[in-house]
Amino acid sequence: MARISSYARQKRPGFLVFPQNGERLLAYPEYRAVIDGIAKEDLFYGYEQDNTLTSAEETNFSAEYLDKALKDGMPVLTVDYPTERSKMEDAQRKSRTRGYIPYVSVRALDRFVLNQGPDSARGPAAHKAAVKKTGAGRYATTTAPMGTFRYLGA
Repeated sequence: MARISSYARQKRPGFLVFPQNGERLLAYPEYRAVIDGIAKEDLFYGYEQDNTLTSAEETNFSAEYLDKALKDGMPVLTVDYPTERSKMEDAQRKSRTRGYIPYVSVRALDRFVLNQGPDSARGPAAHKAAVKKTGAGRYATTTAPMGTFRYLGA
């Protein structure tokens, strides 16, 4: 990971490295030193079966490692795939409660899903103001507490 990270940053200064899953590697400080954050799928819903609550044992096991990244000041992104609104809101709430940045989508990830956060009632202007424009076709992360990804489009 160190070689990949170094190579990418040499080619493109500011390049960010966000591995997905593999949170056990966060036990190693030298691994955390070469990444910028981590993403974790199915932390709250879908680990065993889609649209089903992930066991507390599994969530807590993963969170023990994810919290190491958080303590180092790195963002922890969560991606869950529930399809019922109450479960979507629950996944987002649980993620935010732990200090993570939630995203809820469809498992196929074949379309972009704009998540409605707790301050979505403030309207599109609030979302737009919180998103740093990074260029066409790129993703940006809004700041907490909204905790959503926004596609900035072409």
